[in-house]
Amino acid sequence: MGFNIEESKKYIIIIGSLIIITLILFVGVSVFNGSSSNNTTIKEYVSLDNEHTSTLGFTSQLPIINLDSTDVDRVNTIIESDYYRALSLEDAIFSYNYSLNNNYLSLVTYFVYVDDKNNNYPNVEIKTYNFYLDTGNLVSDKELLDHFSVTLDDISNTFRDQLNKYYEEE
Repeated sequence: MGFNIEESKKYIIIIGSLIIITLILFVGVSVFNGSSSNNTTIKEYVSLDNEHTSTLGFTSQLPIINLDSTDVDRVNTIIESDYYRALSLEDAIFSYNYSLNNNYLSLVTYFVYVDDKNNNYPNVEIKTYNFYLDTGNLVSDKELLDHFSVTLDDISNTFRDQLNKYYEEE
């Protein structure tokens, strides 16, 4: 099996599209409302529990959500499992981003790895978790959108505009 540039382009487009779609909810609400996270406050809710650098130089980070609820316990277990799965692979990385907006905590995890089942192309697993801070309960995408009085179209348009603006400045 040889290296195929057309196949590579296809996988890059698919991975890029997945990341953009996932980030629409994560970034979109904050951009749409013009608010930003307070980094001092958010560290109360998410902390770095462990960090590991592989022999290939990939650094993986294990976040822990610091809220008291069964939803958080369940999500922390899932995140920890994904993190240790990444550590078991030589060419994998596990990382995360988070934001705090109007009493909602959003956390996105990224697990990127290469395996021979996919012709050595990267596999990307992206998971998004949204919590209401007063209860520690998970919130659905619909509940989050309803709370901020926005639609997916609003967020998509704002996100597209921000990307266009970014690339015009390059």
